[in-house]
Amino acid sequence: MGRNRLTTEEKKLKGTYQPSRETKPQAVNTLSRMPNVPEWIGDEGKRIWREQGANLLKSGFLTESDIVAFSRYCQYAGLFERLMRELSTDELVLTLPNAITTPNPKFKMALDCQNQADKLGKQFGLSPATRKNVPPPKEAEPEDFFEQFLRGNN
Repeated sequence: MGRNRLTTEEKKLKGTYQPSRETKPQAVNTLSRMPNVPEWIGDEGKRIWREQGANLLKSGFLTESDIVAFSRYCQYAGLFERLMRELSTDELVLTLPNAITTPNPKFKMALDCQNQADKLGKQFGLSPATRKNVPPPKEAEPEDFFEQFLRGNN
């Protein structure tokens, strides 16, 4: 397995800190406002885009690189809603002329859309189980007083 990595503070206390070996987290460009809804998304998906997008934007989880995956999520989730609205409960299973029962193809499509939407939604923490795995947006850490003093910004 290996040893646990020391934090930067622990390395500084121990005297083994080397700035050249420190890995800095990559900057993520969170969006300040929602982009326009892609034209290819259906009406149900557009509603999801507005509602879920506003929540993700407010929490700081939506970045420029997430827009493509989020638009696919909206399309799949919207298509699932539309297909399920079109089906009634007695249409979920079809009886063929030879008395064989089979799942309705629309129902199979709806389930496929639901599975794809669930997979994409996990990336954004849109389910209770995955929400805990999405880290909260990082706030800017207060700068060290000594660093400010050295630069003359006190």
